[in-house]
Amino acid sequence: MTDDASWYSDATATVGDRLGGAREAAALTQAALGCQLGGKIATLAAWENDLKEPRANRLQMLSGLLGVSLSWLLTGQGDGPQAPVD
Repeated sequence: MTDDASWYSDATATVGDRLGGAREAAALTQAALGCQLGGKIATLAAWENDLKEPRANRLQMLSGLLGVSLSWLLTGQGDGPQAPVD
C-alpha cells in the first residue's frame, strides 16, 4: 500500500479480503457484524480468511449491511467501499 490510489488491489483480492475490507470501511468489528447477521464470530472470521464461503442469502445481507454491491463482494467489480482517509 504505497499510495491512496492503491489502498486495495482488485487483482489479488478474494471474497474474504473484500468482506474484511468492507467491514473495516464500515467501522464494524467482527462481533458487531456477526450480531447484525445473527451468526457466530467464528463463521465470519472463516469467511474473511477464505476458509468458508457465505451462502447466497448471507452475501445479500452482507452487501446491504456493508453498503457495497453484491457483484463487488463476489468479483471486485461494482460499488465497493470508499478508500480510507489517512
